[in-house]
Amino acid sequence: MIPQWMRERDWALLGLLLCLNVGSAYTTILGARQIMPTHEMADILGATVQITLFLMLSGFAVNGAPIRKWIVVAIFAGLSIYTSFFTYYEQLAQDADSRSQLDTALQAHSAFVSSTGYQSARSQADALMKEAEALFELAEQEKRRGSSSGVSGYGPVAKKYAKEGSEKKIEAERLAADVERFAPRFEFDVEGMLPEEVYRKDLEAWQLIPADWKVGVAQPERDGYVDMKAEVRLLTPYQRIREGDLPALTALGLATLVDGIAIFLGTAIRARQRPVVEAWSQGLAGVIGQVKNSAAV
Repeated sequence: MIPQWMRERDWALLGLLLCLNVGSAYTTILGARQIMPTHEMADILGATVQITLFLMLSGFAVNGAPIRKWIVVAIFAGLSIYTSFFTYYEQLAQDADSRSQLDTALQAHSAFVSSTGYQSARSQADALMKEAEALFELAEQEKRRGSSSGVSGYGPVAKKYAKEGSEKKIEAERLAADVERFAPRFEFDVEGMLPEEVYRKDLEAWQLIPADWKVGVAQPERDGYVDMKAEVRLLTPYQRIREGDLPALTALGLATLVDGIAIFLGTAIRARQRPVVEAWSQGLAGVIGQVKNSAAV
């Protein structure tokens, strides 16, 4: 004889509900791992949420307290959807989101480099070196032909050109040495870097460069490089959806769809003892009978 609890359930729907819960458990656990302190804690939380949901929706638990049952189902389904969001969002847009954050950091880096004296020092060093070469050439021409004084030989004019050229060259070499020394602070390979790393490098550069290079240049601010809204991982779904981010909305829709279908199926797992029409007919007949009895009295 088939037990009563087996006859009360639609086993085809129960199997489908189990499959949905297993899939939802996978995304819930992966998502929880992104926001929980440890993977072990995330695994326990995700498994507990999904097992509890399955037992309640399949009618194996808390049948005697329907209000409390559906309150817990609503809360746990919300947790499942929220954690699953992280899994779907990572697959849909994590690479693009990371690239967008890095682009923001690189824009801040470019603005920082342009505001310092690094680029102007490089340009000035090149210009001074060209001026020095031109002065040395004038000194050589004066020495050979007396092009300025009309008297050939290494006279006062040639010496003046040579002295000025030497001064220009020394200044150019000093600037070039500073530029070469600090070049790694400003020009570096950003491939694979995090926005936080770009910020740290610019902050170190600002602290180490010569004082005359950073006159009027504000210290780099972290919020100009790093998306502060994404700092608190727990609030990422709220922030991204509030911004109208399409991948975020899609991720939320997928997570809601899976758990929504599971809840919807859960309302039909337990088979009715009588057909719907029969149950309604008998109920209506009982009401009519009661009305007649009342009238007769």
